[in-house]
Amino acid sequence: MKTIITFLFVLCSIVRAQILVDPQKFSEVKEQKVKFLFDAWKYHFGWKTLGGGYVRHILLITDESIVDIEMPEVSQTPGYTSTGLVKVEKPSDILLSILLFPLTEYLEKNLPDPYEKMRQEIQSEVDKIEAPSVENFVKIISDLYSEKGEKIKVVGIYSRNGIKDLKLEDKGGEIRLSFKDDNKNQHTYISKYKDLKQKDEILLSLGEALGVEDRIKKEVVNVKTPDFSTLAWYIEALGNAVIGSVNLDYRFHPNLSFRLGASWMIFGFGFPVMLNFLTDGKEVSHHLEIGAGAVPVIGGINGSKLVHYETLTLGYRYQPKKGGFLFRVSFTPLLNFPDKGENKMWGGISIGYSQRTKD
Repeated sequence: MKTIITFLFVLCSIVRAQILVDPQKFSEVKEQKVKFLFDAWKYHFGWKTLGGGYVRHILLITDESIVDIEMPEVSQTPGYTSTGLVKVEKPSDILLSILLFPLTEYLEKNLPDPYEKMRQEIQSEVDKIEAPSVENFVKIISDLYSEKGEKIKVVGIYSRNGIKDLKLEDKGGEIRLSFKDDNKNQHTYISKYKDLKQKDEILLSLGEALGVEDRIKKEVVNVKTPDFSTLAWYIEALGNAVIGSVNLDYRFHPNLSFRLGASWMIFGFGFPVMLNFLTDGKEVSHHLEIGAGAVPVIGGINGSKLVHYETLTLGYRYQPKKGGFLFRVSFTPLLNFPDKGENKMWGGISIGYSQRTKD
């Protein structure tokens, strides 16, 4: 009788989720405290992926178990993860972690800020929970998807003691978690990240949660992400290349960057090569930029096949610490300009994008 009551309680509490594991087994883990939520993709071969593709999964990690939830999302390649892993101290900590499912086309087209609306709805729900248990997580996620007419599935519950051959690997912009369950079935989950610093933090935290933190720390300790944006692409109108140029700028030090550009200059093709000094280093996004370099020109002037001139930069650069929109406006004198060997007073304006990269 007690088993029947337990079964009915579990069934009613998560009625919108499909439990594809033994309900009795789920009842044994439903009160366990979720410490980490890992958002990842798993390869599936079957009708759901039209032959072969990836399905999104959420792993609820407790001290005793790993609970595998299969989500409705399907992709031909593992999608990027925005949050990935969240350490849970209180129920409301899952607020950001559950903002991992794609918003419907309707929300994207009709709501000016769908993330904020969903954030408020989730916050309202999690504030009602007294404990971050497996059952509560499944119920919340299930309820959110049911509002979109979709269902989630609890497809696996793996005892931490029964897991074999656990591997946690850093694959550039990816985290790969793989293990064999007590039936010797292999499971591999992939999580991709655009923010490499975030990926390293998640890798370390996941390694700690799974008891392999010492090995992961050795792998990550020498793979640091600078705390300032290092790589930038921008288009300059006028400026050092006279008419304009497309440029790649690598910031190898908080105060120094190397620039390489390309430009069509009517009389030939120019390639600005410059070394720039930026004030205030990594602590701010606003910089005074001082640079010097040369512009080789293929095609030349007056029949010359290869000529060059020198150029300087003195101006303002906006390059956010964490990357994003880049803006420059500069005074760019052209020295020993090859048509008459004269100096020309010039200037330019640039827009582009910057990002962080690994050292």
